[in-house]
Amino acid sequence: MISATPGKMVAALLLALTACVPTWASAVEPRPFDHAGLARQVLERHIVPGYARLTEAAKKLSRTLDRDCERPFGKPPKPVDASVRNLVDAWGRIEHINFGPVTDDNRLERILFFPDRRGLGARQVARALETREAAVTDAATLAGRSVALQGLGALDIVLYGSGRSDSETPEQRAHRCAYARAIAANLATLAQAILDAWSTPDGYRQHWLNAGPGDSVFVKPSETTLALAKALNQGLERVRDERLGAALGLGKQRRKMPAVLDKGGLSLALIKADLDGMLDMYEGGGMHAAIAPPDMKDDSDGIGTKAKLVASEMKTARDEVAGVVRIPSPFESAASSGRLISAGFPLKNARELVHGLLTTRANLSLGFNSSDGD
Repeated sequence: MISATPGKMVAALLLALTACVPTWASAVEPRPFDHAGLARQVLERHIVPGYARLTEAAKKLSRTLDRDCERPFGKPPKPVDASVRNLVDAWGRIEHINFGPVTDDNRLERILFFPDRRGLGARQVARALETREAAVTDAATLAGRSVALQGLGALDIVLYGSGRSDSETPEQRAHRCAYARAIAANLATLAQAILDAWSTPDGYRQHWLNAGPGDSVFVKPSETTLALAKALNQGLERVRDERLGAALGLGKQRRKMPAVLDKGGLSLALIKADLDGMLDMYEGGGMHAAIAPPDMKDDSDGIGTKAKLVASEMKTARDEVAGVVRIPSPFESAASSGRLISAGFPLKNARELVHGLLTTRANLSLGFNSSDGD
């Protein structure tokens, strides 16, 4: 037998150990979750652009109403309708960001007061139109009134609801249009204030980007990720249970509830925008890449596969809604309501998947809401 020299034996041993290290390390020590990197990416790629889009959409509606509103119409002129739909789409794409500046001064409810289970908003808006209440025709005074008199829900009634017809007197038409202009101007002010807080260096932005022991809002970097996780979790729940389930009669009450923005047939347009927005936050905003980095080579735990499935399930639900978005009374038609019921299953799956992924990868404690159903 020929024995190896001590030097050769050491070299061989080192080579063997070196060959084992990468596989062992990748399996046992996955890359740490980058909370700060995710916070910056979702801010720059999703949150700020989303509120900028909302602000411009509200301003565009104001300009369109100034030009086209007061001519007689049984339904809003096409330019007005297109601008309203653009605004609804812009809001839906950022509505899931339910934390931060949008919560100040009741801005969230002032942009969209829903659900309105007792019909409070409809009654208040109808009364303001019937009495030609002067306070609702000025954006500054409207901002101090009931949240039910402001926002997209009120705009839906003013422009598309009962009482609007070709036979309106010039005075009635002028009041209705002045009210619509005030709503649009107020929405632009609200959106601009939120955008400024997320954009200016000394606004909410500084808390978001400097999470840690020295910050008064986010004392740990993981708290920004937790805020995003809750926003996605609650947004998916809102679409499935409140926006779809309740309108289909599948909610807790087990009876059909009024659909959001139903006067103008904008319910599914908003729901589709909600799903587009959450999908953009997950993919474009960086949540997917933070959970499963693109260069991750070991997927023995299935994290990469599950992370892809979250996006796939949201797209499936979005496509079901998009397929019937232009159908009149979609919650009443058997064909369209069947597709909307089908959308609920991938939404539930996406929500459960992302809950598990963020609990595992980001070490977050995420509890489902007490309103969870089956």
